[in-house]
Amino acid sequence: MKRHITYLLLAFICVVSSNAQVIVKENEMRSVTNPDTILVNDNTSYLLFNHDIIAYAIGNETDFTGLAFKNALHLRAKTRMNGSISSVFVSYGDSTYLQHKYCILKYEPYQMSEFYDFRDDYYKYKISNVQKREERAKLEEEEKDYFIAEVKTRAKNIMNLPDEMDMGNTINNLSLLIRLIRIDAEYAYIKYEFINKSAIDYEFEKVSFQYEEKFKQGFLKKKKIRNIDVFPLIQPDYLRVNAYETKSIVYVIPIYGLDEKECLVTTFREKLGARNIEIRCDSEIISGSKLLFKN
Repeated sequence: MKRHITYLLLAFICVVSSNAQVIVKENEMRSVTNPDTILVNDNTSYLLFNHDIIAYAIGNETDFTGLAFKNALHLRAKTRMNGSISSVFVSYGDSTYLQHKYCILKYEPYQMSEFYDFRDDYYKYKISNVQKREERAKLEEEEKDYFIAEVKTRAKNIMNLPDEMDMGNTINNLSLLIRLIRIDAEYAYIKYEFINKSAIDYEFEKVSFQYEEKFKQGFLKKKKIRNIDVFPLIQPDYLRVNAYETKSIVYVIPIYGLDEKECLVTTFREKLGARNIEIRCDSEIISGSKLLFKN
């Protein structure tokens, strides 16, 4: 009885193994009888396949060597022996489909090719989601860089326009003035002039911009002030106004809708000292400024 059970188990295993045979494409079966010839030398040639490589074997490991990485097999000759040949067998695939490729390696010092692409068209032009995200991020970065470059050009043009305003504040022989404002749909381009009439250089530690917004809160609806920080789109990495020097600079900041009697507060803070200068610009002045692209 035990012997009969053993025979049945063996028969079952044979049936399972026969049904689980590896599938090989018809064109790959033809390629075994007419294998592709890979011309290589002591430089590296790359064999590209549809899927990641599972295993590979090189018949003549004395004259040829290989390295598999993902879906590429790197091949090169270890010796410079003319007429040297070898077989190479590659297994590749994914969890659902295993494929094989058989080729002949031949040493050719002057006719080698760098790439041998055995991928189907679908895999040649397939772009993974990771690649799509990387390409999208690269495109967005390029668009951002282009936009920043364009804004810098606009700021230079604002710098060269004649002054139209004389609004500012002065403390300790230091003056901060707004000379010109231009706006577009999203940004305000503000030209500041810093006048140092003192014998001490003025080095900026930080320049901050805040929109001062007034609102009512509580049972008695008392007016309160809320400061909204905004950050310039472009600004210098380092700025210093030497003694008895006058310097102009353009800052580009986002526009924020304000009601009447609300304002933009710009504060220049000194790095080595306490000479902080604040200048306030009413919302009516900003909203009533000329458009950037009109005279």
